[in-house]
Amino acid sequence: MKNRNYIGKAKEGNYGTLRVNIKMSDAEKFIREHKDEKYLTFYISKMQEVDNLGNSHTAYCLPPKEESANEQPAEVADSKPEEKSSQPKSRKKKEAVTA
Repeated sequence: MKNRNYIGKAKEGNYGTLRVNIKMSDAEKFIREHKDEKYLTFYISKMQEVDNLGNSHTAYCLPPKEESANEQPAEVADSKPEEKSSQPKSRKKKEAVTA
């Protein structure tokens, strides 16, 4: 994706954990504030090949919403699948008429 802004890389450790190194000078550009708190949203993607330092993943940020409102990655856009209930739809119960 052309709008990814790479801010770091990661190595996979024991039990599937990732050790992520973020270059703060690159990441600071994507910090946003909400209710007097600072937030950084970033994504981790597996690289096609491990690099010469043993990094297996890359970390990136997307441009702010104003710039990329219609350009979310597929994995983000599809991250909330439709909720399907395993229970059948409720049916109105017929009231028994007793005479």
